[in-house]
Amino acid sequence: MPSEITQNSSENSPRGIYKGWVVVAVSFLSIGGSIGFAQYGFGLFIVPLQEEFGWTRTQINFAITLGVLAHFVSPLIGRTIDVFGSRYVMAVSLGFIAVGFFLRSIMAELWQFYLFSLLVFTGTPGTGLATGRLVQLWFPETRGRMMGFVTAGNNFGGMVSIPVLTLVIAFGGW
Repeated sequence: MPSEITQNSSENSPRGIYKGWVVVAVSFLSIGGSIGFAQYGFGLFIVPLQEEFGWTRTQINFAITLGVLAHFVSPLIGRTIDVFGSRYVMAVSLGFIAVGFFLRSIMAELWQFYLFSLLVFTGTPGTGLATGRLVQLWFPETRGRMMGFVTAGNNFGGMVSIPVLTLVIAFGGW
């Protein structure tokens, strides 16, 4: 059956690429970007935030606790995927992350940092859940292997985000 899907999809695709591979690649990058920059890169901002605002490490790291709590929305995200679809949830989740990061850049108070961090960390579980559903639809017989490729994006995101964020902080500030 997968060869039939690949053959039919390749005939319909102008470049002959199975669209499921595009889904896997975008999912890999989405998870890598959201987890890598939101969670792996978080520690790089502690010292700059301390220096800029005078907050303690405890105050800054409390945002991570909020991030853990934000993952409790996962059942609601799953239901939203059932109702509206994975692409919608993925787009909204990535939007939450992008808006949260942007708003962090103009924050002035600790409560704003918490609120905007909560926005970022509310978006991160949506990317993972949405990719799981998309991969299941495109690769019903090899979904385990494909999810292995997709979830490798977590570590790839961590590997890429640290040097990128280090350069951004060094040359542009936090």
